[in-house]
Amino acid sequence: MSPLGAECMGAIPNRMWWKPWMWQVELLPWDIRETNEYIVRNLTMYGAIGVMKLYGIKHQDFEERT
Repeated sequence: MSPLGAECMGAIPNRMWWKPWMWQVELLPWDIRETNEYIVRNLTMYGAIGVMKLYGIKHQDFEERT
C-alpha cells in the first residue's frame, strides 16, 4: 500500500511464465472509476521492485535489513 497522497493505491507483481523469467506490475489507482490500466511488462525482478518504489509503494521485502 502507498500513502493517500500517492498516485497509485498499490501494485500487483506477477511473474510471467516463460524463460528468461520476466515480471509485470499492475498498478492500482485510488479512483476505482478510472478506466486506464497501468501495467508495466517485461521487467526483471529488480526492475519490478524499482517500478513499485518509483510509485511510492512500501513493503518490508524492499527495505534493507540492518
